[in-house]
Parts: sequence; C-alpha cells; structure tokens
Amino acid sequence: MSDKITVGEAIARTLEQYAVSAMYGIISIHNLPIADAVGQRDKIRFVPARGEAGAVTMADAHGRFSGLGVALTSTGAGAGNAVGAMIEALNANTPLLHITGQVEKAYLDADAGFIHETRDQLGFLRACSKRAYRVNSPEQAVAVIQRAILDAQTVPCGPVAVEIPIDIQSSLVSRSVLTEPLAPAPLPQADDAAVERLHQRLKQAKRPLLWLGGGALACGDAVRKLADAGVAVISSTHGRGILPDSHPRSLRAFHNSPSIEAILTQCDLTLVAGSRLRSNETRTWTLPLPRPLVQIDIDPAAANRNYLADEQISGDCAALLAALAACGVLTLAFWISGQAAGRLAQEGSRLARTSWGSGCWLTMALSLLIAADAMARITASHLWRMLGNALVLVPPALLLFGHQLDQLSLLKEYHNRQEVFDAALLQHLTILLATMAPALAIGVPLGVLCFRSERWQRPIFSALNIIQTVPSIALFGLLIAPLAGLATAVPWLAEHGVSGIGMAPAIVALVLYALLPLVRSVVAGLQSVPAGVIESATGMGLTRGQIFLRVQLPLALPLFLTGVRILAVQTVGMAVVAALIGAGGFGAIVFQGLLSSALDLVLLGVIPVVMMAVIVDSLFKFWVSILDVSRR
Repeated sequence: MSDKITVGEAIARTLEQYAVSAMYGIISIHNLPIADAVGQRDKIRFVPARGEAGAVTMADAHGRFSGLGVALTSTGAGAGNAVGAMIEALNANTPLLHITGQVEKAYLDADAGFIHETRDQLGFLRACSKRAYRVNSPEQAVAVIQRAILDAQTVPCGPVAVEIPIDIQSSLVSRSVLTEPLAPAPLPQADDAAVERLHQRLKQAKRPLLWLGGGALACGDAVRKLADAGVAVISSTHGRGILPDSHPRSLRAFHNSPSIEAILTQCDLTLVAGSRLRSNETRTWTLPLPRPLVQIDIDPAAANRNYLADEQISGDCAALLAALAACGVLTLAFWISGQAAGRLAQEGSRLARTSWGSGCWLTMALSLLIAADAMARITASHLWRMLGNALVLVPPALLLFGHQLDQLSLLKEYHNRQEVFDAALLQHLTILLATMAPALAIGVPLGVLCFRSERWQRPIFSALNIIQTVPSIALFGLLIAPLAGLATAVPWLAEHGVSGIGMAPAIVALVLYALLPLVRSVVAGLQSVPAGVIESATGMGLTRGQIFLRVQLPLALPLFLTGVRILAVQTVGMAVVAALIGAGGFGAIVFQGLLSSALDLVLLGVIPVVMMAVIVDSLFKFWVSILDVSRR
C-alpha cells in the first residue's frame, strides 16, 4: 500500500475522525477530488442539493441538532450562492464547516478570467462566517481543516469556511499528515456565587419569566422542569421547540401581541438564557422586560448587548438551568411530601404513618444526581462543587428545620428515638476515629517498610491479603474469645471497656481491614515520586531522613490521602455491621428496624451513614485537590 494519498482523501479521512456522518453539497469540477474521495470511502453519506444555498441550509439544520454540519460547494458563483445561508448559520451560532473549491493556485487573484474565478472570494466568505481560511499548500490542508472544525465547535459556535484550490485537492501527500482530532475548548465555568444569587432570585420571584434562545437548545429537560415548577417560558425563533408549544407555561416564539405583553407586565424576574433578544422579538428593543433581568450566555461579550442586565452570568446554559431545575424539583418533592403527610395526619388516625413512595425516592435521587453532574460542569473547583451541592440541599434543610416535614413517618421515628439517634451518631463517630488513629499509626510505618525493603514486602502483603479475605462477620466472631480471655486475665482492660463483644473487637477488626488499602496507598505514593527528584535532592546534600520528610512525603501525600479517603469511607460503611457484636452506632438502629420490619427505622440508620460517607469522601477530595493545586 502506497504511503501517498490525495489531499481530497486526507480531508475525507479527517472528517471521518470527527464523526461526520453526512456531507451536503453540489459536485463541481472545483471540488471533485474531495467529493470523489468521500464517495469511494463510503463512510460519509453525501446528500446532493439543487443549489449551494440549499446545501448550506441542510448542513445548518444538521449542525443545530446532530453535531458538526458539513457543506461542500463549488467556487466563484457557487460559493457566492451559499452566502445567505451562511449568514443564517452565523446568526444561529451553528457549528458548520463550509468547504469550497478555488481555481488553481497559479491563477488565484490574477483577474485572468479563469473559469469560476471571482474577485476576493475569501473576503466575502470572511464577511458571512465566523472564520475563513485558504489552504496554500497540500501539506497544510489537514491542519487547516482541523483548525476550522475547532473554530466551528468552540463556543460561541459558528460557520467556518475553507477554500481549497483544485490543484491542491488532487495533490499527493504523505499519510503522516493525518493526526489525532483536536478536542473543542472546554466550556467556561460560571461563577458559583452568581449561580447562588440566581437561585435566590428564582426562589423569591412570584412570577418568573424564562426567555430562551438558540444557546439553550440542549437544555430541554431542565427547561421543562422549570416550566413544570411554574416558570413562564418565551422562546426566540432560534429557541423554538426547546419547550413544546403545547406546554401550558409556554408563551411560544411568536409573542408580539398585547396579550403576551400584558402577561409580561405581571412578571417580576426575567431570566434570559442563550438569546440575543433580537429586534424582531422585542419591537426593536422597546419591549419592557420585567426586572430584575439576569442574562446567561456562553459569550462574555454578550453582556448588555441589547438590554442592560442587572446581572450577567457567563457559562453553560444547560448546566446552570439543570442545577436550578434539580434544586427546584428536589425542594418541590420535599414540600409536597410534607404537605401531604400533614393533611393525611389530620384526616386519618393519629397512629397512621406516611412514608415516601418509590417514585418520590427516585425523583429525589435523580435530582441530586442531576445537580451533582451540573455542578461538575459548572466549576472544576472541588470547594465550589461542595458549596454548590450543599446549597442545593439548603431549601430542603429549611423545610426540615422549619418543621414542615414532621408528619412524615421517618421524622416521627427520629423524634421518638432522638436520644437513641444522638447516641448512635456519637458511637459511629467514635468507631471511625478510633479505627483511623491506630490504622494510621500501624499502616504508615508498615507502608514505608514495604517500600524500602523488598524482603519484608511480600510477607506483609500476604498476611494483609489473608485478613482482607476473611468475611467481616467471621472476623468479628473470631475476636470474641481472645478479647474475652484477655479482659479476664487483665482486669484493667476490662475496666476500660475491653471485652469479647462491644466496641473493642469491632475496632480491632476494622483496623485489621484498614491496613491493606492503607499500606498499598503508602507504597504507591512513595513509588510515584520520580527518581530524578530524589537524585537531585541527594546531590544537594540532603540526608535520607531529610529526603523522606521534605521530598518524598509531600509528593506522595495526594496519593496517600486518596487511600485514606477510601479507608475512611470503608470504615463508615463497615461500622454498621459491627453493631451485630454490640458496638452500637447506626447499625444498631438498622438491625432493629430489620428485625421489626420497620422500613422507616432502617432508613433512620441508613441515611445518616450515607450522608456521613459522602461528607467524609468530599472532605478528603477537597484536601487532595488543594494539595494538587499547591504543587503546580
């Protein structure tokens, strides 16, 4: 197989790498090498059009809903015919690649009357595109196409034109010009404080209005949730269909009417998401929009473009609206359940219990997952993510502490067993801390020993692996007899709570379980320190102890803390099982609920354990992220 391919084939292969599924266009003598390569490879569907304007229009529609749109046109008048459709794509911020031919390079800009030649083709392509490029050599073609695709897909998106002389299209190039696809630039992160202010504005507004543009096309689910929660929705023509016109909260796209304007006067908040508020939709910007006005746009330059905004939030509309919608749905689920429980308690027996059904549990779980995913897309900072996720829980917490949920059976169980719950919380925290301290005291030296001595590493890991394979219940049981005998032989130990059952065997067993992941994380962390760094420290005259404390330990700390995080979460969960041998904690509540077939009692023990595990995990992740940032 020859190492040489035509530029046309190289372009076809590059488009395939970017998962282009269709190309729309007109076949001409000035784009035939590209069209021929696409047809012969038969991996991209070529859709012929009757005219260049139609080809770009089809590519525009494809780009709006199915990823990158690609149009292929001829040069000269052919490229000129595409201008109107390119302008429409530019106004809609459509990710679109327009490939057009050009006369042979030797005759470019010569005004020689060459067939299909036109004056300043690149100039009018620049006027109707986000960017426009010319390929000047065969070896440059793939790089220019990749650059154009990247520009088209980088927000704010838009059509990008590339003109390629016909002789360059048919030239042979090495396959080495093919490179890996370039990833689009990440979306800008929204300011978390601004997101929280927006959330507070939405909560305080009695009649909020959401104005949608083409920048919110990917936000259909979030918009629907906001509309279901009572937010009125207006669409620009580019945003029509995000919320179906049939929805009772939809004011639709064609809204220049007295009735709609009368509704607007009753609103007390305008949230503009991904819209330019174009002249035809706002009576040339004379339509009074409700205040305050908050504008969400991916492009910081869109701030105050046509209307002075009270606040501008630059970020991903989908993530922001999803976070707001998830928070709203979660709050609504809690409020409705509290109201329903109160009503049922008044109408029925005082002994009646009202519990969350499976649908409510799934709704709340889904809302939390959506909120967590949205926060991850809004910001890369672990601290802001934690704060954002915590803020999502603020409204339900207010309902909880405001006694709006007291009639739910879960809350009744808590009020009836508050002293037991508080004692279980203290016991669970005691088990966690009493396990972590000796585990660190034993595991860290063992890890350092395993790292420095190959002779000791194998037997230590073998012993720890054997301990890890023993089921937790069995290990708890195996420790009962030895600890009972030890307490009998040494009364001082019995006086301090050591016995065959209770917290002592639980802590011993949990420490033994903790050693393997802890020792492995220490070894892995120390092994991750580059040898060159240690050599440099040695050359500087540092002793072995100084190298360990000043170089190896700080560099290994993030990986080590990751192991400690896993250990802490594991301990929180396994402490539940320890209740079977009288260790207490939330496990006692869980098993009591299981024995009495009381689901709410089980949940009273399970939910705090889950929350404790999430909090511990988040705190350690935050600590690791701080260390990673400080090392850069």
